[in-house]
Amino acid sequence: MRPARPEIPRAAEARVDLIDRIFTRIGASDDLYNEAVWRRLRARVLGARGDLEPAEALARQAVELAADVGFLDDAALSWLDLAEILRAAGKEGAGAAAAEALALFERKGNLVGVGWARASLDASGA
Repeated sequence: MRPARPEIPRAAEARVDLIDRIFTRIGASDDLYNEAVWRRLRARVLGARGDLEPAEALARQAVELAADVGFLDDAALSWLDLAEILRAAGKEGAGAAAAEALALFERKGNLVGVGWARASLDASGA
């Protein structure tokens, strides 16, 4: 059995607007790492809320920024979040995004991340 990736808790969903405002405030930075992370996290919140178009846009931005930062785990998480959002939206590309995450987690040697990415691939039918 693969480890499940933590979901946004139901209790947090009630505070999505507050979380969204916080991410918006911390997003004003010259720090590429910060820019990638807040976009990734905000995309997850928007996805949990069902706002899939803006979630996808932010997730794609996070993928681009994370690639420039050079932290493999963060880049992999960005791809994994994109895969989950694409799958939730019923769009193609979820399997490919999960495969990118898997490759990065494997390269890093992050076995928990490998499990998350494989579970995402399984869910994508890839």
